[in-house]
Order: sequence, then C-alpha cells, then structure tokens
Amino acid sequence: MRQWRLLSGDLDIPVEQVKLLYPVSTDEQQAIIALSQVRRRLGNLSPEISRGYDEAGAKKAGLIRWETSGPGDWAEVILRGPQMNVATPIAKQPPNTKHTDKPVDLTTLDISAIPRTDYRRATDLSAYQLGQDRWFDSRRRYTEFYRVAWREMIPASTERSLFPAIIPPGPAHIHAVRSMALSSNRNTVMVAGFWATIPLDYALRVGGHGHLDVADARAMPVPDMDHPLSDALLLRTLRLNCLTTAYGDLWSELYREEWRREEWAVAWPAMRALGAAAPQWERDTPLRTERERRSALVELDVLAAIMLGLSMDELIALYKSRFPQLVDYESEMWFDRRGRKLAANFNQWGHRQTKEHWEQLQTYLEDPANNPPPYGYTPPFYKADRIGEYRQAHAAFTKRMKRVAS
Repeated sequence: MRQWRLLSGDLDIPVEQVKLLYPVSTDEQQAIIALSQVRRRLGNLSPEISRGYDEAGAKKAGLIRWETSGPGDWAEVILRGPQMNVATPIAKQPPNTKHTDKPVDLTTLDISAIPRTDYRRATDLSAYQLGQDRWFDSRRRYTEFYRVAWREMIPASTERSLFPAIIPPGPAHIHAVRSMALSSNRNTVMVAGFWATIPLDYALRVGGHGHLDVADARAMPVPDMDHPLSDALLLRTLRLNCLTTAYGDLWSELYREEWRREEWAVAWPAMRALGAAAPQWERDTPLRTERERRSALVELDVLAAIMLGLSMDELIALYKSRFPQLVDYESEMWFDRRGRKLAANFNQWGHRQTKEHWEQLQTYLEDPANNPPPYGYTPPFYKADRIGEYRQAHAAFTKRMKRVAS
C-alpha cells in the first residue's frame, strides 16, 4: 500500500503522519513527501508498454524454443532480464547470466555486437511476428521501436532494484522483461535516463514492491521534458546506452551541437571530456570504461534529484538509508588512471581483476614510494566517494540550472 500511494502521488498527509508511517530521518521524510507530490507520471504521456512473449505459453504454442546461441541479427534476439543492467543493454551474455557471472567488458565489445540469446524463434517469421504486440494505433510491432526495457522483478536486497536500459529495434523479450516507448524517441530516452537513477530506484524500493508491471510503471514519475537540465540528462543517457552501431540512428537523431560544450559536473580527474562526441555514432560515442560509466550514473542521480525537487541532503539520505550494499561496495572501490576498477568485494571486481591485484593496491597505497602499483594498472588511483561526488554535482547542476533559467 505504501508503494502504491507513493508512486500514485496521492500521499497528501501531514509531515507528522509521515513520520509515524516511515520511521526515518528528517531528510528522508522530506524526500518521501517530495516524491509523493510529483505530478508528472508516465501514464500522462500515453506510453505503449509490452510484456513480450509469455515464456511458457510461447513455448507451448511453438513460437520460441530454448537454444542458447549467437544470432546474426537483432531481430532474432529474445531478451531475458539478466542480460541488462542499469543503463547497460548488453551487460551479460548467455549462458553466463547468473549473479556470480562477470559482466561484459565494454572496452572490448565489438561495435557491431549482437546479444547472444537463450531463446530462438521456433516458427516461420510471420507466425512469430503475429505473436507480438502492436503499438500506436496497431500500425507497427513493438519490436520496431527504440524502447526502454526493464526487468519486471524488483529485488529489494541487491545493490540496485530497477534495471532500465534502451534497446534498439529488432529484439523481442519474454514476460520477465517489460519494454516501453513514447511518441518521440527523445521522450523515451529521457525516461530511460531518469529511471536509471537512485531516486527512482528508491521510489520503488521503499514500498517493498517485488514487481514493476504495467500499472505501476504508468504511475512512475517522469522528468520534465523541457527542464533546463534536460539536455544534460539526455547526453549522459545516450552515452551510457548507445553501445553499438544499432544505436547509430538514435544518436544522430537526438544529437545536439551544443553538447560539444557540455562538461562533467564533478571535477573527475583525468577524465575524457563529456562533450567530445561526434554527430555520427562511432566507437568512442559510448562511455566504455568502468569509471566513466559510474561517473555518468552518479551525475544522473543528481540530475533526477534536482528535477524531483530533492535537496542534496535528501538525496544523500535516500542513498545511505536504502542502498546499504552499494554503500558497502563503494567503501572499498578504486579506479586507475585508465578507468579500470579495483574492488575488495568479489562481486564488484573490475574486469580481469584478481584477489592479488587488490592486495597489491593496498600495499601500494600504504607506501607508494617503495611499492609498485598492481600489475597492469596505472596510477594515480581515484577512490569512489559517492557522497562527496553528489555534493559537487548538486552544486554544479544547481548553479547551471539557475544560469540557464535566467
């Protein structure tokens, strides 16, 4: 009940009663009230949402079959939830999609990569396509659109709960995934970026819902599409999601020349310029290193918070209160000059990291003058500090918003 009231935006009760319903800090109480008062909801934008193929029903009907393989076309891909992560449409590749399997190294991902698939089409193309939803006055199949896709399950005890990513035209999915499009690609991308943030994850997590199906998705907050910081949100979202040539048309359609002047909100040391991306998609269009991608996600968190009317302290309260696993992971997380991650927890190890690398890092940090850095890593090392980063970004974006608004 709490979850629905929060997402529905009808938590119209005094602060004193909120304190009784939610035994939380003052900053978190104020954040809950701010989220409950958001009037911009997905349902107001007339979204099209698909649940895809019913997994059991489609197999029984002979539309799909289990066959792990690497198709040569996106249209032959049938996505499952574990393949996606936050703002990452190609996160894990079948059959390695268990929680203990390591994610794809995006720095080595082929620019024409197509996701592997656990399910394949089991019938002729016309019968297969007849089983797909049609959107916008039934003119086009849902697989013909750029879409926001997310895992329908919302776990509460993991690092994150909401896993939205942009998928290109072509792939279908089973019912453990939902996908959505709005009337314009720009608005679809804006929602994708907005939902990939801690404040929106929190809005789901705080109520304890285990699913984000069509009704609750329609009640989710969406950004002000004309907000002074909308382009900042759009650029970061595209650079996180547009991983391959399949996103070339989307990137070209939404690209703005003004992005060449876009700067990071946080003074990330030794980071490539955020606006250094050409009008046409190329290999350097997506952010690929572990550090670049985390940095963009941190800044998206702050952009969403500002758009929702959350103060810096309220954002920090949400993060500290409902994301203990993420707090724990980042307490022992570093990045080298080239953007490679080193973490203490096995579940957070960077690409090609070993236990010995972490031990070597600790020795190096204790006495860098007399100990070498971890083999294969390049100093200097940057320590993850999400709260400090939030403070920098919130101040920078607030200043920018006031400048643009004036």
